[in-house]
Amino acid sequence: MIRSTNWAKSVVVLVLTLFFGGALCAQIDKATISGTVTDESGAVVPNVRVTATNVETGVRYAAQSNDSGIYRIAALPIGDYSLDFEKSGFKKLSRTGLNVATGQVAEIDVQMLIGGVAEVVQVNSDNVLLETETTSVGTLMTASALKDLPLDINSSGVGRDITSFIYSNVATTSGGNWVGHIGGSQDKSKNVLVDGVDATAGLQGFVQNIGMEAVQEMNVQISGTSAEGASTGGGTILLELKSGTNQLHGSAFGFLQNEALNANRWDNNFFGIPRQRSRFEDWGASAGGPIRKNHTFLFGAYERFHNVQNTFSPNTSTAPTNAFLNGDFSALLGGPLMINGARATDACGRPINIGEIYDPSNKVVQGNNTCYQPFPGNIIPQAQLSPIAMNIANKVYRNGYAPTGSGLINNFPAFTGVPEVLSTHLDLKLDHNINSKQRVSGAYNWWGYKYSGPGPGLWQTKSSNGGPLSSGDTQPQHDWSVRFQHFYTLSPTLLNTFSYVYNEHRAQDSPPSTFDAGKIGIPGTNGKNFPTMNFVDNGGAGVNGITETTIGPPYSDRYAYTNYVAADTVAWMRGRHNFKFGGDFQARGVNGLYDGGVRAYNFRNETFAPNDPAVLPFVGFAFANFMLGQVHDGAQSVSTALYGRRKHMSLFASDD
Repeated sequence: MIRSTNWAKSVVVLVLTLFFGGALCAQIDKATISGTVTDESGAVVPNVRVTATNVETGVRYAAQSNDSGIYRIAALPIGDYSLDFEKSGFKKLSRTGLNVATGQVAEIDVQMLIGGVAEVVQVNSDNVLLETETTSVGTLMTASALKDLPLDINSSGVGRDITSFIYSNVATTSGGNWVGHIGGSQDKSKNVLVDGVDATAGLQGFVQNIGMEAVQEMNVQISGTSAEGASTGGGTILLELKSGTNQLHGSAFGFLQNEALNANRWDNNFFGIPRQRSRFEDWGASAGGPIRKNHTFLFGAYERFHNVQNTFSPNTSTAPTNAFLNGDFSALLGGPLMINGARATDACGRPINIGEIYDPSNKVVQGNNTCYQPFPGNIIPQAQLSPIAMNIANKVYRNGYAPTGSGLINNFPAFTGVPEVLSTHLDLKLDHNINSKQRVSGAYNWWGYKYSGPGPGLWQTKSSNGGPLSSGDTQPQHDWSVRFQHFYTLSPTLLNTFSYVYNEHRAQDSPPSTFDAGKIGIPGTNGKNFPTMNFVDNGGAGVNGITETTIGPPYSDRYAYTNYVAADTVAWMRGRHNFKFGGDFQARGVNGLYDGGVRAYNFRNETFAPNDPAVLPFVGFAFANFMLGQVHDGAQSVSTALYGRRKHMSLFASDD
């Protein structure tokens, strides 16, 4: 009768598992302690009460050895434990000094001695626990290792970033958040779990950014992943968050860099440039403790990273001279153009000079050939200058983009720093023990991020955002995740874990400064972006080595990635078998909006120039055609809304 009741209970739990959809990895992050209880003769001892007590929280987790003498305590939060073994007719056995890590299955076999329960056999276990039940291969780092290793700042200057830390420190890994690889896996195929639950958002699997101060352990599993972790293309990243304990504990830190503490650079001194702004600060704090001892615990961590690097490389970019802005390109004009020792001519037989620019209103037609004539002295008459180009010259170029050098190229400082990075983490975790059979855990993780990138355009001097001609962008982003987990020990041999998580990642690409192009005479734009203008001379190589810098930002879009996960896993021990059943249901989505009206214009030196490949590298000038308003080709973005959804369910079963 007892057996049939247990079977019925198991079937009901399995049906509920299939109904909810279980967390494919709901328990893969938790630790497990198992083993066999024997007596002095080596015979197995059934019905032994086994209690694992978390040293820091006082929370107890109970199990009982079965008819084969096997016990198993699953879904243990990582940390230090003591183990007590009790049965009438045997001395009580206590083992202390046990530490279990993320995803570990520790085997602890014990031998009980005949005697009274009041007699206690004390065993200290300072040795490292062996894991003999799994073949997982990976890298485990505890909070102390994460703290002691050098501060890791990724290439975007985002501050301490756990994903960048992993891919720069763990063997067989490479890449970053979007394209991280574990053991040679494909892009976006890795499995990332926080507290055992999926921590990605969107169709492409953007990894939620967790503050490093909130991470208790990090485990990168490269191979030998169990059935729970099989939803991966090559490996699994396990992050376990810190929890509160019975003792109030916390931390605080701060890092500071300021140009006031630095000497000026040699090249700055050479060009008479004062020390440039170079500042970053990273500070934060964490605290954890009991709300109710042995029952309810809270932990929180906060970190703020701010980075501003206003640094320039003197005269390594190119801005148009004042003469160019007036239509005077006489500085480009050279002597006769010689090709293979002979004077070059156009299709109409006119001799060609180096660097000449062409008048679209003055052409000669001979048979099938149309030949545009050069401007006398390479100077465009004021009447032929484009009103829009003159507006850009007077209202934009002459407002902070004047050359600082005397040459036609490399006459303007290039921005080499980071305009601004602001990264903020807030991580909270609450653990509560309802009773000896049930406990719940909840977490909230938030990351706010603002990044301003310089891009390849011209950076307006004495500007914090580069001005309208910068080709950079501003990227405000934020992640947030909410996780809930319920652990229910239905019997000493049956454990159910239910999880629910919502992950969201929002981002936006926008120009560094708003500019209404309608005010300079360009109609139909989105009112946000200065149009992108590309000056393409000789395919980018320059006419006689001279060209102008591309201007204007191409960005204006926003998007949101989401992921809902419902999760449940059943662990059932029967005899020498450890069955696990589970699955997961995930609903991923992406919403995107790409603004219309973002213009891009291409100006080329070959416009109106002789159609001779041997001549084109030496004549015409893209910026001259810009001043004439002669666009070679262009494009305009169309407003586009992206709405993607994907739902899937996965199931697993295993017998360890």
